[in-house]
Amino acid sequence: NDFAVYLIARSDCGRRHEGSVRLLPSTRPHMLEAVFGTLCPGGGPEGEDVWEISRLITSPWDSNGTSVLKLHRLLALALVEFAGMNGISRYTLVTEPHRVPALLSVGWKVIPLGLPMQFHGELLQALQIEVGPGTLEGMRARTRIAEPVLRVAPRDRKAA
Repeated sequence: NDFAVYLIARSDCGRRHEGSVRLLPSTRPHMLEAVFGTLCPGGGPEGEDVWEISRLITSPWDSNGTSVLKLHRLLALALVEFAGMNGISRYTLVTEPHRVPALLSVGWKVIPLGLPMQFHGELLQALQIEVGPGTLEGMRARTRIAEPVLRVAPRDRKAA
């Protein structure tokens, strides 16, 4: 929809998609509310400062030495940079519980919004990630990526 924002990791030449993540504001319809509401018995957090992370994907190939782990770290840093630019203090997401250690490994502060539950044959869990004043510096130190990774492209590329 018009409110979705995609953060996209592209190859060095900029021609190929290597990974991406979709963000939706919690003040508009989003997946945790519309599809995964049973995973969050008390209701998910909502507000101008809360956005949802969904559709994290990475390309299955490794053409220029960029590993999936590095792409995840770059996207995590981009999410924190985006949060700082847009007044976001929390992200929500739905994932498999076995992925929580990977989220913690990059420096996220992860808070469960409910217990893991079976959902259409998969064990899933709703989570919240807090983004505070020291989050970006801590993640940069942990990932050893000191430079900004997010470059903002024009939102509307339609021809005039």
